[in-house]
Amino acid sequence: SVQPAERQRSAGVDRPAPFPYPFDGRANSSNNHFSCNFYVDLQAENIKEEKCFFVGEAMAEFEHSKNYFALKKAPVDAEIKIDLLPEPARKLFTGSGGSRVKEWDNMVKQVKEQGGPAVRIHRGARARELRANYSHRMVPSRWLDKWKDMGDDYIIPLSVQEILDAEVPDHHGAKSRWILQGFHDPDITILRRSVPTPETSDVPLCLQVLASLRAKGWVGDVRGAFSQGMRQQRKDPLFALPPPGGIPGESEDIVIEILAEIYGLISGPPGWRRSLFTTFKSLGFNAHPLAPCVVLMYEEIDNKPNQLSGLICVETDDLLGGGIGPKYQSAIEQLRKEYNFGKWKILMTDQTEYGGRTLKQFPETHPQNAFDFLISTTRYLNEKAVEIKLARGRGKFPKEKADAGEITQMRGLVGKLNWASREGMPQGAGDASLLASTLPTPTIEDLTEANAAMRRLIQNDLPVWIRSIPFADFSMVVF
Repeated sequence: SVQPAERQRSAGVDRPAPFPYPFDGRANSSNNHFSCNFYVDLQAENIKEEKCFFVGEAMAEFEHSKNYFALKKAPVDAEIKIDLLPEPARKLFTGSGGSRVKEWDNMVKQVKEQGGPAVRIHRGARARELRANYSHRMVPSRWLDKWKDMGDDYIIPLSVQEILDAEVPDHHGAKSRWILQGFHDPDITILRRSVPTPETSDVPLCLQVLASLRAKGWVGDVRGAFSQGMRQQRKDPLFALPPPGGIPGESEDIVIEILAEIYGLISGPPGWRRSLFTTFKSLGFNAHPLAPCVVLMYEEIDNKPNQLSGLICVETDDLLGGGIGPKYQSAIEQLRKEYNFGKWKILMTDQTEYGGRTLKQFPETHPQNAFDFLISTTRYLNEKAVEIKLARGRGKFPKEKADAGEITQMRGLVGKLNWASREGMPQGAGDASLLASTLPTPTIEDLTEANAAMRRLIQNDLPVWIRSIPFADFSMVVF
């Protein structure tokens, strides 16, 4: 077994191979160019075209059952490398008014009356002084660029051909995030790093409460949430270095002082949660005793004290809420003044996504279904799930065992079916459970059935219906 480096030297190549297959630099080699771009040996006779993809389209995913990283083609909503995009699409990220400029403008504008800015930029001699004195407190940063779902009404400012050339998914637009590489955080061993997330039952129960209250539901997205939180939660100063590609409008000779929580820091989620729930408490909300991601508002309604008047469910920087009382409405007005929201959708007017679910509420003018909610995960399944690709002729042998690549695809599809069924598509629970039971050794017949199950669920959208049932008509059943 000759090592890759030795094979390279024998081929007359003196640079390290960038990818698993050694670079063959011989003049008469048929793959002396392509082997740098593909994770496959193009001279192999049995290569399957659907398993070929450019390195720029790849991502590494940890396979827990075997304890190794597997290379796979990145999904459409994963991070993208903008250097590989055509110029018109790349300008949506890096051009004037592009997503990077918007992200940085939002970052520097996050100035709170109590606490000051989220970041402070030091330039020139002062930056060099800080680099020398606080080299152990410097954290690298980078840009995270991706195509983000902007909603059904969004139209990307590109021509049809430019959209095809850049492979932009439908109703997606450019989104950039300036993030810190938190694994370099000098305080990583002493920081709290975990936060709760909503349970599967939290969202439908919250919607049921809102429907029974006959309250208008809403979904809000806090823009740059972490940087809007409490300032200077650390004892020692923390600094960031500019990312590759630079900061819009700044030179490379800068140091960025971190005064708030920034995406990428492991302290970001708990720091943001601490800030948000401190605000909730000051506005009169009470923490739910059983659901740590839900807060409740009580007030006097119809001359009755301590009546439930509204709630908010929190999934990081996405909020779902609604209420009916004047105290609740006043609290929401103050909340919107305290934090800058990017998206604010009234569910009676616009259906929208919340944590992968599509939510819609019937208007109060609807004769029979006023204030009812619908929960659907069909769009999630349609956009996230990918059919298992079978080589031509594989279907002729239904009892044959799936190979390693097909099993990986099966795991991914079954995972999507399981999530969609659990969160808003109960009619798919049977298929998801039966298909999961075929792992880890599914047959070609099982793969075909998984594809068919996904198509059936997408074609037959049956949302979960939350009815506006008066609280007086509820009964509790324990079993």
